Amino acid sequence: MAVTLIVEDGSIVANANSYADVDEFTAYYEAHLRGADMVALDEATISQLLIMATRAIDAGIEFKGSQVSIDQS
Repeated sequence: MAVTLIVEDGSIVANANSYADVDEFTAYYEAHLRGADMVALDEATISQLLIMATRAIDAGIEFKGSQVSIDQS
């Protein structure tokens, strides 16, 4: 089953399930994990991992800052 990423871009996107897209993940991975073995991940796997990471973040990690909107969860 294909997973569709709906990326929150700061504009309070309805039904967003990720804070990053596949391209952002790939760029970060390549920039910050130099020397590490590049794991061959397909786009579907990366999408699933991004959604899992977003769920973990939303589960209760507290960040410094302030709420942008009253509708922002």
